[in-house]
Amino acid sequence: MDEELVIEWIDTFCLFLKKTEMDCRISPVHISLFAAILKISLECHSRLIIINPIELMISSKICSRTTYYRAIRQLAEFGYIQYSQTNNRWEKSTVSI
Repeated sequence: MDEELVIEWIDTFCLFLKKTEMDCRISPVHISLFAAILKISLECHSRLIIINPIELMISSKICSRTTYYRAIRQLAEFGYIQYSQTNNRWEKSTVSI
C-alpha cells in the first residue's frame, strides 16, 4: 500500500476528529461508522466507494439497521460525507469522503 495514500487517509481521519470535537451531534456511533467508511475507502484506493451496509455495520460494530441508516444519513446531513442512497435493489448506494 502506498505510504502517501495511508498518510492522506490518516490526515482525513484526524481532520474529521478535530471537526467533531465541538459538534455535540456526533456520537461514538458516527465516529465508528466514519472510521469503517475510511477503512473501506483506503482498501479500494478511492474516496468514492460503493457501500455494502452489512459490511459497514460489522466493521463499525453497529447491530441495528435503524442505527446504521440514521448515522450514515446524519453524517451526510452534517456535511462529513456525501451519501447517495438508492432504494432500487439493483443499484448500490455510494459514499464519498
